[in-house]
Amino acid sequence: MMDIYEEQLVRRQLTQKEQLTRYFLYGCLSVALVLLAVWGFFFNQFIVRLLFLVAIVLVICDYYYFHKVLYRLSTCIEYEYILTNWDLDFDKIVARSERSRLISVNLHSVECLTPVELATPAEQEDGNFRTLADVSIGPDTPGVYYLISDGDKTGRTRIAFSPSEKLLDAMRPMIASKFRRA
Repeated sequence: MMDIYEEQLVRRQLTQKEQLTRYFLYGCLSVALVLLAVWGFFFNQFIVRLLFLVAIVLVICDYYYFHKVLYRLSTCIEYEYILTNWDLDFDKIVARSERSRLISVNLHSVECLTPVELATPAEQEDGNFRTLADVSIGPDTPGVYYLISDGDKTGRTRIAFSPSEKLLDAMRPMIASKFRRA
């Protein structure tokens, strides 16, 4: 028997809410910097100028922290799907440096693998599952599948993920009767 190994790396896309939050924070930071500059220009006392310089340094440090750290962490989220024989693992990679195993599914316990568009109302309702995971590119992107399983450790689980054709072809022989295709 040959071993089956397939892996896929997908990058998470920002939702509209995450993008608006980022632009709002950038706007607030810019307005604060302009107000500090105007405030420092109109007041000529030494202590006010010193406070102005301290405030400018704090704003620059805050901008650096927000842009370099928070921006990078929020936009560089990737998921890796690893199929090894009968095990399908989902890992989360943050900023290309931190990796954590989110969930692992044995394909023997799979009840259904279906595109989101073909899922029944019972498969779409969140209350029917003990564990929910969204490791897809984005919630509204095409090509998202639901993997529904009933494992010993995780209970009834629904995972939304964005598999490639190559990964689907590798999984198809193992779960052929439980596989719905668009």
